[in-house]
Amino acid sequence: GGSTWVNKNAEGFFSQITTLKTIDPNNDVFFAIRGTNVGRRVVRSTDLSTWTELSTNNIPNFYVDHIAALSDNTVFFSGNSQLYRVRFGSIEQLQDFTNIGSVSHFDNKIYVYDRRGAILESNDGLTWVRKSAPN
Repeated sequence: GGSTWVNKNAEGFFSQITTLKTIDPNNDVFFAIRGTNVGRRVVRSTDLSTWTELSTNNIPNFYVDHIAALSDNTVFFSGNSQLYRVRFGSIEQLQDFTNIGSVSHFDNKIYVYDRRGAILESNDGLTWVRKSAPN
């Protein structure tokens, strides 16, 4: 693995990508933050050639630290110590989440690490369970 590479940078598309993640390497669904002269959007692809915009409005103009997808329609990203959710085309800042360190996906759940020492877990992105982070 990794000895043969294919260039997927069609027309400089990846020069506009700041973050690229996959839900699961086995199902080939990729999510990215794409910045253009008209704004920054969350995009999705199954082949790294054809991309679909998931967000119809621009994401805030800051560096996105982490991105994790719960499903094809629900994506979370963190940046500027805040947590955002993209659901069915709309972006919303989750007000109850501050001081976010990271967001990740594992075993069909979203995990958010709060720099104050908590891990929050959700299987739907709406209901969250607080867990203790290791000391």
